[in-house]
Amino acid sequence: VGTLVRLPVRAVAVPCTSLNPQSESRPHSLTHPRTPPPHRPQNALSDSLTGSLLWPGGLIQTAWNDAIKLKNRRLDITPACAIMAETAEDAQLAVKFAAAHNLVFSVKSTGHCYSGNCLAQDSLHLDVSGLSTIVEDDAVDTITLGPGANFDGLYAEVDATGHQAVGGMCGTV
Repeated sequence: VGTLVRLPVRAVAVPCTSLNPQSESRPHSLTHPRTPPPHRPQNALSDSLTGSLLWPGGLIQTAWNDAIKLKNRRLDITPACAIMAETAEDAQLAVKFAAAHNLVFSVKSTGHCYSGNCLAQDSLHLDVSGLSTIVEDDAVDTITLGPGANFDGLYAEVDATGHQAVGGMCGTV
């Protein structure tokens, strides 16, 4: 589903919210604004995405809630922002942006990580649930799944074509 991006190893990643937008010494910041000012680097990121860049308290609150929702409701982990990837290029842009700005980065597909390891506090969060393509290739007898695909989609696909897939019982995984 795209090209692997190799990242340099960083000693310490900084939380997105730790960068003060008012400080002249730290102009590249990610904070929780309803509308980011035009000079911030995240605006260039947002303009480059096919998907959405969401903020807490932003205009699309339902989408924000979905982006940070985990199966374990007892966990209270809030990223600084969330990218709702619609293409592999969106995912690549998110990874490159986080690396370039040395940001804490988290990734979630279905949100089934019960301990919450797929979400990090104050991170630039990438939600790949929109990358849920399921493609069967009868010529080589394979099925290729996007990172956001789940068993419900897989089972529906193979049932419709008479194939079989071995997997789990929980369809939303």
